[in-house]
Amino acid sequence: MSARVLRGRTIIVREAQGEDLPAIQSIYAHHVLHGVATFEEVPPSVDELRARRTAVLASGLPYAVAEIGGQLVGYGYATPWRSRPAYRGNPASVALHRRFRFQPVGTLTAVGFKHGRWVDTLLMQRSLGVV
Repeated sequence: MSARVLRGRTIIVREAQGEDLPAIQSIYAHHVLHGVATFEEVPPSVDELRARRTAVLASGLPYAVAEIGGQLVGYGYATPWRSRPAYRGNPASVALHRRFRFQPVGTLTAVGFKHGRWVDTLLMQRSLGVV
C-alpha cells in the first residue's frame, strides 16, 4: 500500500480485493458505455471481472485500486501484451501481409524476450474501409 497527496487529498493505492469488484465494475461500465478507452461494448459482470482479476493474479501481475476518503476512485492492472512469450512478426509474414495491402503503422521496441534477446514487434494495419 502507498499513499500520495494530490490537491490536499490523500490517495491510497493498494492491492485490489474481491470486495472491490462491484465498484470496479461500476467504474469500468461507465467507460464501456460512454468512452473509447476500451473496445468492449457491453459492460462485463462482476463475475467476469472476478475471473479476469484471478487470471491477472495467477500470472503474478499486479491488480491495484486507488481510494480517496475510503471511496474507490480508480483501478489498474497489468497483463501481458500478447499470450506468446515473444510475440513478433517475421519477413515471410510481413511479405504476406503486404501482398494483401497491409501497411506498417509502428514498431513496438523490445516487447518480447526470446533466445536471450529482446525482440521488436511490427504492427501492420489494413483499414476496414479499404477494398
